[in-house]
Amino acid sequence: MLALGVLEIFYGRPWSDVDRLAYAEFLKLLRLDFYLYGPKADDAFRKNWSRLLTNEEMRKFRAMRDKFHSSGVRFGIILSPHGLNKGMTNEHRTALQNKIQQLNELELDYLGLFFDDMASAPDLAIRQIEIANLVQTKTKAKIIFCPSFYSSDSLLDMLFGERPTDYLQQLGRELPQEMEIVWTGEQIISSEISAPHLANVRETLKRKPFLCDNLFANDGPINCPFLKLIPPSGRNADAFAHASHWALNPMNQNHLSKLLIHAFASLVKSNQKPEAAFESSVRTLTDAATADFILKHAEQFSQQGLEALPEAEREKLRSQLSATANPYQKEIIDWLTGLYAIDFLAMIEQSCYTGESA
Repeated sequence: MLALGVLEIFYGRPWSDVDRLAYAEFLKLLRLDFYLYGPKADDAFRKNWSRLLTNEEMRKFRAMRDKFHSSGVRFGIILSPHGLNKGMTNEHRTALQNKIQQLNELELDYLGLFFDDMASAPDLAIRQIEIANLVQTKTKAKIIFCPSFYSSDSLLDMLFGERPTDYLQQLGRELPQEMEIVWTGEQIISSEISAPHLANVRETLKRKPFLCDNLFANDGPINCPFLKLIPPSGRNADAFAHASHWALNPMNQNHLSKLLIHAFASLVKSNQKPEAAFESSVRTLTDAATADFILKHAEQFSQQGLEALPEAEREKLRSQLSATANPYQKEIIDWLTGLYAIDFLAMIEQSCYTGESA
């Protein structure tokens, strides 16, 4: 049966602990299954991954795990071992084992092992399989493996180097069957994810893919000027049948993302039409005035974006909202003010990519 959940994996400022913990009850309400923590801004699991967590951090993550578990939602943390793509020394091996041992104390349901945003190399699959096999011997958590090439999108090759021949085929053959493998579709942000496409991916990976759906993602310099307030179109029951998990990578806006997750859950669980699911979710979760404003401007915000709005128009829109009315309005005001902007330098700082070949 398809498991549904959320991946907090975007670039930019992460959600507050309070807002994140509120997702436990929200996902329970929607009968969603899991939540994986992995904001790009937390370098304790990325560029500085070998650093052991402090006692305070461990208490934080125990409380987070307990909160999600109390709502019947499985919880996991994503680790991106920066640098290991170039090869694993004895020092690296020891550091990785120590980090996994510490994460084991949190009794995670899932452990993400993500190699996204890392440089390509001819023996990339061999290196990553070695790391994955080591991690599996040290944890009881279910491993979610994200390849460096997690989509058919040629943009990945342009950014990180040409993908090795048979890279995905080798991962599919040699990674243990119980290990999940992440896929985003034909593109990094796929407007449509079809059953025939996923059937082909399933054959390549020798398992149903763990679908990371970036439809609503608006992180990074290119996407942050847009609020992806759109219906969950381009997905259907036939496609869902070819995935083991379907995880939504939400917007940087915590509360506005709830509208999209609610609509997606309605699409999957109640078979609502995408447009009807979106409007119903907006009107269910917000008051009438906020709903009318969002529905009126959703296409403008998602298609034209912030850069197409003159400052006078931004101010006019801000004047129609109140930061104290509700968190949905506050997030729109903050977006109109440019508080969610992230430039390329900031993105590179949070990335695991150094510009060097592996």
